[in-house]
Amino acid sequence: MASLADSQFQAFLNAEKAQESGGNYGARSPAGALGAYQVMPANIAGWSKQILGYSISQQEFIQNHALQDTIVAGILLQYVNKYGYQGAAAMWFSGQPNPNSSASDGGTTVSKYVQSVMSRMGSGGGSGSSQIGAVGTSTPILSLDSLRSSSPLVAALVTSVPELNGIFQQAVSGQWSTDKFISAVQNSHWWATHSTSARNALATMKSDPATWNQQVTQLQATLTNLAAQLGAIPTAQQVNALAVDALTNGYDGNQAVLRQKFAQYVNPVSGLHFGGEAGSDETQLRQQMMQLGVFLPENQLDANIKKMIAGQTDANAVEGQLRTQAAATYPAYAKQINSGMNVSDIADPYIQQASQLLEKGPGEVNIMNPMIKQALQNTVNGKPAPLSLTDFEVRMRQQPDWLHTSNAQDSVMSTAHKVLQDMGFAY
Repeated sequence: MASLADSQFQAFLNAEKAQESGGNYGARSPAGALGAYQVMPANIAGWSKQILGYSISQQEFIQNHALQDTIVAGILLQYVNKYGYQGAAAMWFSGQPNPNSSASDGGTTVSKYVQSVMSRMGSGGGSGSSQIGAVGTSTPILSLDSLRSSSPLVAALVTSVPELNGIFQQAVSGQWSTDKFISAVQNSHWWATHSTSARNALATMKSDPATWNQQVTQLQATLTNLAAQLGAIPTAQQVNALAVDALTNGYDGNQAVLRQKFAQYVNPVSGLHFGGEAGSDETQLRQQMMQLGVFLPENQLDANIKKMIAGQTDANAVEGQLRTQAAATYPAYAKQINSGMNVSDIADPYIQQASQLLEKGPGEVNIMNPMIKQALQNTVNGKPAPLSLTDFEVRMRQQPDWLHTSNAQDSVMSTAHKVLQDMGFAY
């Protein structure tokens, strides 16, 4: 039985690579075949799952030389041990293990393809050498103990990451050198998809639990303070889970990511109101709504506050949305609103006049009063048009509330006196 470390198999592997692409790992054929060995895209997911234990994408395959070598070597080794080298070459070219077949692809018959590969194999395999190449007998034998001495980080990861453990077992059986094994680890999918801090965190978790627990505890305290600052209300279990995830995935020092994580725990602490930074954002948004005379439903307001905490929007962006809504609500003043004027400033003369006529104290009449909104939404002949203060006063004097004011009573008495005087009665 052939093995990955056999020099004959390595020569065959190199011969196939030279035959297919001349050793070009970035090669793409007109038919869509990819990489140094010209693997058809449809095979990548299944073959990678079979050899690596997980599926990779076409993009990962074309970009990672070590993955190409590992996957193809695993598949070709199965072919060699089942059909022999010539049968394996025929199988790779045609999907059938008959090396003497006259079937052709692109003008090349199976038999000619096999002869070419065997010729390259006999001459050393052509250009390029595989990263899974055989190691000479003088190469020191790789072991976990030697790895702990030379690269404790990798040694710790080998025992906890299935993919790296698989590479380690392959390296031991193939008598790889430590340097060659570490190179293969650094070209692995797991290594490429985890940051340096994440690798270190996982290694510490496995090799030094006491230090790991101390790091988690310290980060929990930091996250608890951050939660209070933001107005987030996570449970102790949620803070612990976030600390572990942050250390493992290397974002423990990334404020932007932590804010995004905490946004899901931002909720009102009293009635409809938030605490911390979320509370400040809430106050700002409510002020903007009052100034623009439009209001968001509470669930939309809450959603915007969470997005602000997560860094996905800010007060200026929300104000822009509110201003657009206000321009549509008060079309007679759309131009002023879109230029930056607040509806509260436009409404102020009406508010002052209404407060005086109705004898209301400061703040009792505001922009959301129905009479004020009607004035701001005035139309003439069905078209939006500003309402004069004189016409507004006429409307106000028609309101039932006005009849109960001293202003109304004085006006009635004054009118009555005038009538009596006109009739010749002295008063």
